[in-house]
Amino acid sequence: MPQKRQNKNLAYIKTFFYPRVGDFEIYYNRSNKYFQTKVNNTVFSGDSEQAVEKQAREHLDQITKLEWKPFIIIDRNNTGDAEHDTYFSGRSALRRKHSFVLHFWRLELAVAKDPRREGTQRIERRHPEDKHGDEYWSEQDEKNWVSGVSAQKHYEADEKYVYLDYDPAIWDTLMRMAQAMARQREALDKLLGSKNLEKMLLAQREKLPALPAPKRRRRA
Repeated sequence: MPQKRQNKNLAYIKTFFYPRVGDFEIYYNRSNKYFQTKVNNTVFSGDSEQAVEKQAREHLDQITKLEWKPFIIIDRNNTGDAEHDTYFSGRSALRRKHSFVLHFWRLELAVAKDPRREGTQRIERRHPEDKHGDEYWSEQDEKNWVSGVSAQKHYEADEKYVYLDYDPAIWDTLMRMAQAMARQREALDKLLGSKNLEKMLLAQREKLPALPAPKRRRRA
């Protein structure tokens, strides 16, 4: 709803929305006989509401212009600690669980400034290669991606997020590592599903490094 103005010379005409910033109101100035709107302390005026809105949008385009930069992010939170555990199940056997996670993705980041407020925030959008790989990507999706309308606030987890400048060779390396992990997982499934599992496990033993000597516990 438009805000009520004490100035009786201003007649409310319409409100237009600018992405990531908010609503702007256009008024007709009865005294000066022109349309106007205000962005921060700058007043734009013209002989039509369309002309005023165009001026304001062009101004907002300049002061909120986004410079996108591609990154690769690796999340080290679950690489080993959370999925590498030795524990007792009640009073039952000592159980061992060994696995690890390789969690990574690519995106583009930009610093967004809201002209109505102090400070900035980082926003993210899909990496170009990933949007082209989406079979449901539409013309409207492309327009929203280019303009930044569909961008979202970037969430920075903690110090375990590793940010790398995007490099196709680095991305290819991570993808190859993920592929190697998938093949190891398939090999493990095949091994554990074999009919002569005992024989196969003993054969694998010869290919694996010896276990380290157990640590001695000090007496209290």
